Order: sequence, then structure tokens, then C-alpha cells
Amino acid sequence: MSVVRSLRAYLAVVGLSFAAAPALAADAPPSARQIAPATKVFAAARLDRTMATAARAIGPTMAKQFDALAPQMTTA
Repeated sequence: MSVVRSLRAYLAVVGLSFAAAPALAADAPPSARQIAPATKVFAAARLDRTMATAARAIGPTMAKQFDALAPQMTTA
């Protein structure tokens, strides 16, 4: 009886894996028409400038904290 149950379980797993394969397939790459709006949004947000400003603002504080926590690893 356990052989029959094992065979049923195996067939169920194989069947489910075949059924789930299309759901797990990757989506098609986006087209240029779909990418254009995202490019405009990122250009308008000027993320490069925003991130650079944030890094300049917190950089000295982070360096001081790093020097305090690990003085043997200073850059000087």
C-alpha cells in the first residue's frame, strides 16, 4: 500500500510542477515605449543629485562614527 501512496505523491508533485511552470516563467522584457515614462520620472527626480547631497551631508558623521568604533582601521 505504501508503494501506491508513494507513486501517487510522486505523480502529484510532477503534475503540479508542470502546472506551475507557466506561472513561474519570466515576463517579457519591457519595450522602449514602457521604459520611456520611467526614464522621464528618474530624470525629473534627479536621483543622482539627491543621493550625492545626502552622502555629502552624512559622510562626515559616518566617518567620525567609524573612527570611534574601529580606530585601528583609520584611513590616515
